[in-house]
Amino acid sequence: MIAKETRDYVRGLYGKPSAPIKSEIADIALGNEKPIETRPADFLELMYDKCREEVVSRGYYIKEEDVLTYCLFPKTTIEFFEARKQGKALAKSSIQLDTCKVVKVVINGVEYAVGVEGADLGVIRVSVPPVQLSIRTRYVEFKEESPSMVRGEEAGKLELSDEPVRAPMSGKILQILVKPRDRVRRGDKVVALESMKTETEIYSPIDGVLSKVLAKEGDTVKSCSVILTIESS
Repeated sequence: MIAKETRDYVRGLYGKPSAPIKSEIADIALGNEKPIETRPADFLELMYDKCREEVVSRGYYIKEEDVLTYCLFPKTTIEFFEARKQGKALAKSSIQLDTCKVVKVVINGVEYAVGVEGADLGVIRVSVPPVQLSIRTRYVEFKEESPSMVRGEEAGKLELSDEPVRAPMSGKILQILVKPRDRVRRGDKVVALESMKTETEIYSPIDGVLSKVLAKEGDTVKSCSVILTIESS
């Protein structure tokens, strides 16, 4: 999985790389697309005047910096502009580290809280070493999660034959590019996710028909959350 900004860098939209990019890396990032060998700016649409007009017409303009921010992050900036317009502080991110995703490990009398990203600790079992050790270490063993397994409220929303498409990281959904009953092929782009101001494209893992959409554009999702499901065909 390669972020959109990384693809653009490999393509040459940020100018000439500081060091050559290996051809095998470029092939993975670009596929059949060719890198830019001329002036990168020639491939960009002139957007500043259009963005300025949109910001002003919607009543968001305070200073010229607002236009530049909107040019860079058009979807995520609107939430900030709207909160500022209404005199509200932006709500803190709803993404929290679940307590069930923290393992406490004691080593030489010192306790460490180890956060685990993207793993359901509800399916682990704790195993005790057969020999008593001076280092009090708690061992955990993970069971591999099958593609059809989901957690919590998502479990009741899926059919057993559905293939879930999950968020690879915590973030905000920018776009859902498909709708129920759309036919997709393996590798088709189905979701755009923004995390830390970087756009990540999520692709269909199988050929099939979109069966359910469990989130909407603008939603904040956690790592491994199911966004949509695909019925294999």
